[in-house]
Amino acid sequence: MNRPGLGVGVFIRNGDSVLMSYRKDNGYLALPGGHLELYEELEDCAIREVKEETNLDIENPQIFQMVNVVKKEIKHHYVVIFLTADYNEKNDLINVEPNKHSDWKWINAQVFQQHYNEKQLFYGLMKLIDRFGNTEKLFNLIFNK
Repeated sequence: MNRPGLGVGVFIRNGDSVLMSYRKDNGYLALPGGHLELYEELEDCAIREVKEETNLDIENPQIFQMVNVVKKEIKHHYVVIFLTADYNEKNDLINVEPNKHSDWKWINAQVFQQHYNEKQLFYGLMKLIDRFGNTEKLFNLIFNK
């Protein structure tokens, strides 16, 4: 039987911005993240995926929100667990997987909202903002305001 995929997306906090990149497969703006491995804790998955994609070590990963993304027209069904984490400056930010992502950039709420308005955010992020109504509310929760 086919089952949904399970992935994580990590909101890495730095000042008033989060780390994002354009995916090479579909051009959407996305967070660092990826698939949960068998027997892996969500927080460990976040730490591993961020390291694999950006070379960064994150601090204080915490489960934040969950969305169920169903897009039958493209045969896409994922449960996405979003985590928040704090930026740790000890390692240089590197695009470790340039075949999968454009260069990583720090994105604030206004730029995030623009991409939402243009429907240029990866599927789970679009659904998450739909839940909150706008990025300002979402960012207030991400940054504990």
